[in-house]
Amino acid sequence: MVESLVCAICPRSCFLSFDSEMKTVVGNNCPRGEKFFKEEMNNPKRVVTTTVEVAGGSKERVCVKTSKPINKNLVFECINEIKKSKLSAPIKSGDIIVENVLNTDAAIVATSDVNKC
Repeated sequence: MVESLVCAICPRSCFLSFDSEMKTVVGNNCPRGEKFFKEEMNNPKRVVTTTVEVAGGSKERVCVKTSKPINKNLVFECINEIKKSKLSAPIKSGDIIVENVLNTDAAIVATSDVNKC
């Protein structure tokens, strides 16, 4: 199990590690680092971003993302679910492409517009 990592919460990028003697997280310059470390070690999550093909639009693809982070071990399965989507223009930013993807309570949401040709 990894016991050190770089914090991704703020631009400081603190090098965090677990002091097993003191049973605490060390290296963080703010309290958010300790929370990040514990979440990353116990239940890592990621926001998934990708694109989906659009038929009949001013662009060939639309950018999409999960509405909230999902478990890291579901990322590739989520991308495979997104690939199944068949979209037609117009698409507006905020449109829901897939509801409750993989039963995670996260939706796949368009993050850009594609006008109809």
